[in-house]
Amino acid sequence: MRPVDFFIVGQPKSGTTALSSFLDEHPGIRMAVPKEPGYLAPDLRAESITVHGDASRLTVRDEREYEACFAGATSSELLGDASTWYLYSTEAAQTVRRHNPQARIVAMLRDPVEMIASLHRQYLNETTEDIRDLASAIAAEPARAQGTTVPARAAVPSLLQYRARGHYGKQLQRWVDAFGRDALLVVLTSELRDSPEHTYRAVVQHIGADSTHRPAFRAVHEATQPRSRLLNRVARSRAITAPTKALLGQRRYTALQKRVVEPALMEPARRAPIDRELARALRDHLRPHVEEASAIVGRDLVKEWWTE
Repeated sequence: MRPVDFFIVGQPKSGTTALSSFLDEHPGIRMAVPKEPGYLAPDLRAESITVHGDASRLTVRDEREYEACFAGATSSELLGDASTWYLYSTEAAQTVRRHNPQARIVAMLRDPVEMIASLHRQYLNETTEDIRDLASAIAAEPARAQGTTVPARAAVPSLLQYRARGHYGKQLQRWVDAFGRDALLVVLTSELRDSPEHTYRAVVQHIGADSTHRPAFRAVHEATQPRSRLLNRVARSRAITAPTKALLGQRRYTALQKRVVEPALMEPARRAPIDRELARALRDHLRPHVEEASAIVGRDLVKEWWTE
């Protein structure tokens, strides 16, 4: 297949969906559908296949399906993949390099304490997490690493290692090692929120697209919760999703989820504050990783995120 030109590699819950949607409005860019193929993270794909016995939990199962994510793209359009698995994956950076050594990389970062709390809420909404209390879910990480207390619906159990998802330093370093620092653009969530036009322009210039286009900037992901936990769990069961996806195909299934299913299942929710003691413990654990990321990015992220 034709190589993908640029990758938004993470983090989850950090603005990647908003950025991807803005880029998808650009006449010279074709973003993957669905947004997160995850195809170039072989370690996480192998984990899912090992745990579940087949590739049924994977969004994209083979190269043919990956190529189909960009169906209809013209030769003049840049191809973009916005899979947040890639930053966490230990193998994605080198795999992407083999796929396209000239690829441009964008990483979006958010205060990792906020990211972890938001990610836990998302997994609850998606029914891939079954421990409702964040502190308890974090306490379960050692057992889950040994393969116990893992929800059956978790496609990739290691993604529930919440604290490891916040080890930004080593994650960024893998991409620097693979592509060099100049190929990596790091964007903070707050920058896209507070200065969307300036941030968007920096991204399109980094990936080599025309920077004169201006999308319709808007909020894309707000906090949500299920209208009914029971209905949400039933609707997201494989008994429902697997035959629906097989019938419609990935592209139409994704459109149905986005336009009909998610609005029907979810409602706006207030972001609950993180317990202060838990937040303090997470900051203590994550501080050295944020310091490592600061050295790569060239700005004091500890100060920016955690100075009260």
